[in-house]
Amino acid sequence: MPALRPQGTRRGAQRLKYTIDETKCRVCGRAADGLVCGFPPLREETLRRSERRILFEDGGADDDLGDCAEKMGEAPCSFDCPAGICVQGYVSRLAAGRVKEARELIRSRVALPNMLGRLCERPCEKDCVRGDYDEPIAVNRLKCYAFDLETDDDRAAYARDLLAEIVPNGVRVAVVGSGPAGLACAFDLRVCGYEPTIFEAEDVIGGIPGWAVPAFRMPREVIERDLQVFRLLGISMRTGVHVGRDILIPELFEDGFAAVFLGVGARTGARLGISGENLDGVIDALEFLRRASIDGNFRLSGRVVVIGGGNSAMDAARTAMRRGAASVKVIYRRTFEEMPADPEEARAAWEEGVRFELLRRPIAFGGDGRLHTVALGETKLGDPDESGRRRCLPVENPARLEEADYAIVAVGQTLDDSFLAGETVLARDRKGFIAVDPRTGATSAPHVFAGGDAVSGPASIVEAIAAGKRAAFGIDATLTKNTKRVRREPYRAPERPRPRERYAPRHVPPRERVRPPDAGPEDSVMEDEATYTDAQAREEAGRCLSCGLCETCRNCLDNFGCPAFYVEDGHVRIDAALCDGCGACVMVCPNGAIVLDAEESAWLGA
Repeated sequence: MPALRPQGTRRGAQRLKYTIDETKCRVCGRAADGLVCGFPPLREETLRRSERRILFEDGGADDDLGDCAEKMGEAPCSFDCPAGICVQGYVSRLAAGRVKEARELIRSRVALPNMLGRLCERPCEKDCVRGDYDEPIAVNRLKCYAFDLETDDDRAAYARDLLAEIVPNGVRVAVVGSGPAGLACAFDLRVCGYEPTIFEAEDVIGGIPGWAVPAFRMPREVIERDLQVFRLLGISMRTGVHVGRDILIPELFEDGFAAVFLGVGARTGARLGISGENLDGVIDALEFLRRASIDGNFRLSGRVVVIGGGNSAMDAARTAMRRGAASVKVIYRRTFEEMPADPEEARAAWEEGVRFELLRRPIAFGGDGRLHTVALGETKLGDPDESGRRRCLPVENPARLEEADYAIVAVGQTLDDSFLAGETVLARDRKGFIAVDPRTGATSAPHVFAGGDAVSGPASIVEAIAAGKRAAFGIDATLTKNTKRVRREPYRAPERPRPRERYAPRHVPPRERVRPPDAGPEDSVMEDEATYTDAQAREEAGRCLSCGLCETCRNCLDNFGCPAFYVEDGHVRIDAALCDGCGACVMVCPNGAIVLDAEESAWLGA
């Protein structure tokens, strides 16, 4: 690490004095959203942040130490998390070896950390500043590492401590659906003192992740880790109960439930609208994944084509390879750049033998009661549509016949509204999904709330969790008699302003992303992604540039040792009489909160 250089004589005869910019000192850029963590300062990590600031900003003898890149109000990884997890915070704790504190920080925002670690689409990584230099921080893998170390006793202790803080109010709430949205809603309601009961139509809890996500991506025991806490908190979970068939929504209110949350998902596969869709061998992707998950003996044979380019298509293709298919080909109407699937999932599929045919679309299925061929038309890309993706346009060339024994269709999902049997009527949006107040999840029916895929259409697990949390807030605000007690759940609108100009340190030494060896694809039970060792986790977390402001910092007081620093009314101050103008503090401040005091600085002899 380069030595700190005094600045006091670097501007001729100017005597320099420094002060604190309170908009940066011990500031959390998430405060406006009500997401300040309140964690105590972490001395080791603030020292590490100082060291990195010196390393990344030092430009040599002719550089001005005070001329540093501006930290962002909020790190983009945290800003981009729909559930509001402080990503920078828990990564910094893992870098310091404080795994338990990292877990606490994650759990303060999400009730399903184990499921999220395996299934999140990682918007935090896509905008990581480290990715401007080499590769983004492996945020999700670090989350998996932290919770893979958690034991049953750890989870029991967490639930016991949380249960001791809950003040019961005796109010019952029905949660329909046990997917991520329903589970997140039920958890937050329980923490607020309610008595939620989860109704699940399937025989397993977990929603689509529980019965459609392949075991090689998320073993069932991963879900059970999260559910252990739910059971310890006394959250009632009833399986095999189909709301709309076994019990109607009005009957739930008659049974004493004060509110109903609908987290029913979007589990009906969208249809292509082409001839031959009813042939034997044409299968909806979710139904295929469900059968493969429930029936361990389920096998395929012959040639399989998968229609679609999302994560369900990749799951179906990789599952088909494991269940005996002679060949698997993904048919997608755009290119890899437009493919919505996680790039790592698409890469894994390719490495496992799945082949891709791009710029093609099915126009007919052929066969005599049983699928034999898929007629494929050619496509090309046009101008971007309203979503920003390039339009898919047909090309008037003769169709090509692809021989196939099975066609697995993964082109989207629609709402199955069988839960609405009876007199319940809910407003819908133009796509047929449930319309809600985006800040509270309230539907058009009194005391009926909704969230997750049933509202947004197919979305990510972290978006579903965020929707469930918002609905829990909306239910609490509606039912409570003491509105001042309601814990605000921020609504983070997509159009909200992004943090200040992107942090751009000048001297970031290249460090490759740490990658543990992956498990082989031949194992259809174990997940295909290995976790980090302790050393690997600290090394990967140490790549973080700490680009956002942080309130858990006392570096100038705990680690720097300059007598000019003191605390007054909770704020850090610099005593002008004791400041000798050396400027070393400018570089050791992780937030960049120490600035030149123009009023106190003067020209000698003036």
